[in-house]
Amino acid sequence: MEAAATPPDFGHAVQSRDETPSGDRIAIATSAYLVCLDRAGAELWRFDFGPSTGERANARTNCRFSLDGTAVWLYRPDLYSGHGEIDRWFALDAATGAILGDAALPTYGGHGGYHVVHPDGVHVLLEVGCGQDGSYLFKGWIDDGVMTSAPWPVADDPHQCDQRIAALSSDGGQVMAFEHDDAAVTFRDFPSGAVQWQIALQDFGFDLDSDQIETIFLWSGRYVDDRIAMVEFKGETGELDEDDEDEPAWAADGLGEWEDYRAYVAIDLQARRVLGPADADGAHTGDHPRFVPEP
Repeated sequence: MEAAATPPDFGHAVQSRDETPSGDRIAIATSAYLVCLDRAGAELWRFDFGPSTGERANARTNCRFSLDGTAVWLYRPDLYSGHGEIDRWFALDAATGAILGDAALPTYGGHGGYHVVHPDGVHVLLEVGCGQDGSYLFKGWIDDGVMTSAPWPVADDPHQCDQRIAALSSDGGQVMAFEHDDAAVTFRDFPSGAVQWQIALQDFGFDLDSDQIETIFLWSGRYVDDRIAMVEFKGETGELDEDDEDEPAWAADGLGEWEDYRAYVAIDLQARRVLGPADADGAHTGDHPRFVPEP
């Protein structure tokens, strides 16, 4: 189904939007309010955030429907958007806009949040990015019409996980996460949060000198199937030697100075080891170039 058209009179830039699984309504979040529309674009309800003392350009709200479409989850970067002294996380009834609960998030002030709806139909994960101060993860759920939340993976200490969510396994029993400093890929059990295993960055086999690269960053990841996962790296070739300005043949031109290549690597989930270079779709059989130019 096609999403409902965005009304022309919002008055604020759309920062995030989501549609129910059935396609019967859409939620749109701006810096000033969250609004829920039907498919024809008629407003069903609105949640105003109240007065603001002034927002920063890098503060973005984020909304997401629950798996069954009965609730809307909303992250508000209140510190940076001027709505309060601490960021907040809400769950609202998708039919009426009634607040099912909210939580004050113990972060250093988030620039934005990212929701991951768990396939169990109960839990929602929230990742809050705080720039150089790292990331925070939280777990939320609705029990008997009331929202409950806690830091994740350590329920009583959000500072224990400075990681970014890369992907969830198809059954939701495992979370692939990236260390904030790009030092490792970590696989955690859900819901316990326990570390199952890790692959350190150096175990992927990159060598700055021999590979003619200057930087490499963990960028994205996904589960190809129950046996294979794929991690995407990005980085720049730069000029490692002032006397040699030649770039590798696979480096792309005209892009940002810190992203002129990609590298895809497949991981064997059962053997818990790196398989080697892969295509963007995770295929790892046959010969694959170690680096792929940015398109």
